[in-house]
Parts: sequence; structure tokens; C-alpha cells
Amino acid sequence: ARGQIRKSYTSSTSVTFTCEVATPSTDGKINLSLSSTQTAAMKAGRYLFDVEIVETETGVVSRVVQGQVEVNPRVTRS
Repeated sequence: ARGQIRKSYTSSTSVTFTCEVATPSTDGKINLSLSSTQTAAMKAGRYLFDVEIVETETGVVSRVVQGQVEVNPRVTRS
């Protein structure tokens, strides 16, 4: 699995998700995550994302989810 967040469809910069497919992957769950460093580097605003599954044997790529995500600035600080 692989996924990216971009500010727009045509944006040349992206943030790449860490994608972890559960083993065994029969339940269809994919865990997505971004590090705190990745998230902190993103400006507040609305972004687009998608997640794809790449078949290792055939190379076939299937988009399994897409949508929008909003990044908000942190309020609570230590």
C-alpha cells in the first residue's frame, strides 16, 4: 500500500503516508500514519489524499480510498 497528501491535484510536493497492511490482510485494514515531524511541516489548510494498493506480482495499482483532510494548527502546548 502507498499513499500521499498534496495541497492540490497538480501540486509537485507531497507528504507520503506510512502504510501498513495488517497480516494476514484478509480483513482489509490498512494502518496509515504520519510522523510528528511530517505533520509539523505541513501548513494549516485543506489537502487531498489517496491510498493505493500495488499488487506485487502483477504491478497492478488500485486506488482504494481518496478524500480530503484538514490540517489544523496545534492549540495545546507543554
